[in-house]
Amino acid sequence: MISLKEARQQRDDARRQLLQGINPSAERKARRQQEQIDATNSFQAQALEWFDR
Repeated sequence: MISLKEARQQRDDARRQLLQGINPSAERKARRQQEQIDATNSFQAQALEWFDR
């Protein structure tokens, strides 16, 4: 759960992104996908995958 202050900050950030022509929802989705790719391509993930073979 986030505080009211944090929720308002996130709202304001989303509004700023919209004013810049950026879709906040698409931006979050792209960021999550990149984080997932980075996590699967980490040395640790690759080493564990190799070790399980």
